[in-house]
Amino acid sequence: MRVVAIVNGYTGALCLQELVDQGADVVGVVTSPAPVAPGTPVRTSVKLTADANYLPVYQPPSVTDVNKPEFIAVLRKLCPDLIVSMHFPVIFKPEILEIPRLGCVNEHPSRLPAGRGMTPSFWHMLIGDDRNWITLHYLDPGIDTGDVIAQGSIEITPEDTGQTTSHKLSEEGHRIFAENLPLIASGNAPRIPQSQIEGVKSSYYSWKPHYAQIHWERPAEKLALHVRTLTRPKDTSSWTGCAYTYLAGRKVSVWAARVVDGGRLAGCTADPGEIIAITGKGVLVKTGDGLLLLTDADIEGAEDRGLAGLLPYIGTGMPAILG
Repeated sequence: MRVVAIVNGYTGALCLQELVDQGADVVGVVTSPAPVAPGTPVRTSVKLTADANYLPVYQPPSVTDVNKPEFIAVLRKLCPDLIVSMHFPVIFKPEILEIPRLGCVNEHPSRLPAGRGMTPSFWHMLIGDDRNWITLHYLDPGIDTGDVIAQGSIEITPEDTGQTTSHKLSEEGHRIFAENLPLIASGNAPRIPQSQIEGVKSSYYSWKPHYAQIHWERPAEKLALHVRTLTRPKDTSSWTGCAYTYLAGRKVSVWAARVVDGGRLAGCTADPGEIIAITGKGVLVKTGDGLLLLTDADIEGAEDRGLAGLLPYIGTGMPAILG
């Protein structure tokens, strides 16, 4: 079976290696042109995995270049029986979908038909679900509307961040891909119309950068989850960004926060976003329901000072408002 893998990310790297391990003839690997950081483990990188297996790699200057006639011509010359897509943010033109005799398969980080679109891998955590889901499905001309092959899920623990649950979801995605690859190769994989997935309502969710902003009118518990989902090590980057707010016109990145026990103070008349107090443990903020303690945050222009960098913008007189 000749395969072209159009993949990115940890999920893409794991499933690329699985294709090799199961004996597929990977005739081309298409991945984003981002540089690989020094020290990156091979198994987490599509480019390094491809290089380790001596596979031909194509890195178009832009991900949208795959839909250009010149690149579609390259794909046709490769004569793939199957195209595998993962974390590649492009809707393939019908001309691509028509090339492989076994079709095109994709993994999407939600329980389809819920969460179609540019959904982050932690979407289920962000909306408060107790499990994170991934779907292996066929591609059709729509946006994540193709028939389902298999779905998998992992538990979201109280210790998880969006980054840790995404990592585990990639491994779950690898598991269901490995299990179903022989069926896909033989043309006998399940094809379940998404309308037949019971108990799941169709929805569309495409991440935008401003979705990371904190809206203080929301309850403290939901805001704590918002911060925990979007946090990451400060020396790393992510396409979704961390949770943020504004103070005195400057962006404040919020890395850690927790609900204060007994935070629904009956006598508190402050507005949502108002800083109630500055303590040795953090900055206490009124929300739409309860109090949120910011335990790690930094302000634009003084990122190296942590919470102390906020003090000049709070001043000696209250109230100070985050928004």
